[in-house]
Amino acid sequence: MAWAEQRGDKWYGRYRGPDGKKRKSPPMPTKTAALDWARDRESDMRNGRWYDATKGKQTVEEWAQKWWQLQDFKATTEANYRTAFAHILARWGDTPIGAIEPLDVDQWEAELRRRGYSEWHIQGIRRRMSTMMDDAVEYGVILSNPARRRRRRSGRNAHRPQSRDVWTHPLNVLLFAERAAVLSGRDDEFLAVITLTYMGLRWAELLGVQRRYVWLDRGQIYLEHQLNEVDGEFVLEPDLKSGGRERDMPGFLVDLVGGWLARDDRAWLYLTADGSHPRRSNFSRRFWRPAADGWYPKDGSRSARPVLVDPTAFPGRPLLPAWPPAERGAVFEEPRGRGRTRVPEDTPRASWLPILTGLTPHDLRRSMRTWLTDAGVPTLAAEARIGHKPQGIQAVYDIVTPHQRQMILDALEECWWASLALRYQLCPTSPVPALAAWLEMTPHRIAAGDVQWDRCPPFAPHSGLGDPNERRKRVADLRGRERTRTSDHPLVRRGL
Repeated sequence: MAWAEQRGDKWYGRYRGPDGKKRKSPPMPTKTAALDWARDRESDMRNGRWYDATKGKQTVEEWAQKWWQLQDFKATTEANYRTAFAHILARWGDTPIGAIEPLDVDQWEAELRRRGYSEWHIQGIRRRMSTMMDDAVEYGVILSNPARRRRRRSGRNAHRPQSRDVWTHPLNVLLFAERAAVLSGRDDEFLAVITLTYMGLRWAELLGVQRRYVWLDRGQIYLEHQLNEVDGEFVLEPDLKSGGRERDMPGFLVDLVGGWLARDDRAWLYLTADGSHPRRSNFSRRFWRPAADGWYPKDGSRSARPVLVDPTAFPGRPLLPAWPPAERGAVFEEPRGRGRTRVPEDTPRASWLPILTGLTPHDLRRSMRTWLTDAGVPTLAAEARIGHKPQGIQAVYDIVTPHQRQMILDALEECWWASLALRYQLCPTSPVPALAAWLEMTPHRIAAGDVQWDRCPPFAPHSGLGDPNERRKRVADLRGRERTRTSDHPLVRRGL
């Protein structure tokens, strides 16, 4: 039974909660207002809408500690949450969780943006705060989630994370893999990029492939683990996205991976030259970014530098150390100094143009998925190929049949041979042994009519290789020639 009490010139509504404890309202100006408030709370109890406002008085840090104990994170997920919570607790740690307003969170987000954090980083912080607040609503700590993203009217100042709708051509993947191998001086980087692309693997999945899970006799790789790098240490974790299933290898990849493993008794598919696991930052700085962008990335105090090569043998032998970029309108002088290796005067010099600036491992997965769409592979089979589990009625009733799996292998085989044929027209040889052996077989496949040129996806407009129709004409003109001069290749620029 609700009642009202007067203290001074203020009135307080009183009622008993579900636990029998007395609750009181904020100070009210009249007795009627205080009674209405208390009766509303009793109505909420009868209709299951009652909320204990005292729970919202605990601080965000106190709730975060309770919430954290309920979680069972993977090592990589835990590291991401710790990074986000460092920002969250620095701003909201001492604030009562029930006192946070949506406007406060939006203003904090804008402040993070003004401080120069990337949009991806800011959205990750907000998503993790929203996840914690959703659970606070579920447990009755607060009534609504103040960190939930609200719909806003569009405008020029609206901030939207930009998605990367990037894919690339099979030839670009081949050229990229070849460059990575040239930079490293061994076949392993070429084989790693080709396996990563044509198997549709994530980077951590590639690192987590162990020799015992490569089933060459069945033409499959069994995906069970991911090898993630967390705080400088490698952590082997269950592959929750693609784990526990086999993935078919196209025939050419069975031969490539078989020759790769036959060289030694390694326990893991891909290792560095010293037998350790490759670190993402080192691999990106030394091989991935130079091969894709044509530039060595900025490293500490050293600015970004173009990849300088001797183009005598396609795609070019890297010349080290790299030279700084030339400045427009200034006379370029070859850098000299103690300990610097000089390039002989008669050595031809060139720099690589980008294959696809900003290329990522995820872009290679997207590219392979796009090739399958162009080849007419059913959506469910193509999604299963990259480890996705589609939702909806289609996923309930459709089954990936052996015929569909064979369609995938046939499409990837065609992409591989078409990329080899296009690569052969540029130059019939390669300094990468694993690729050179396949280029030797390519003219026989072309002569026999086994390469389906028209089935290969058109060139991506981002690749820098020009209009697709012009490119097809150029390829047609190059057919029948035994060798193409390196200087004619559109990915090489002379004149440094």
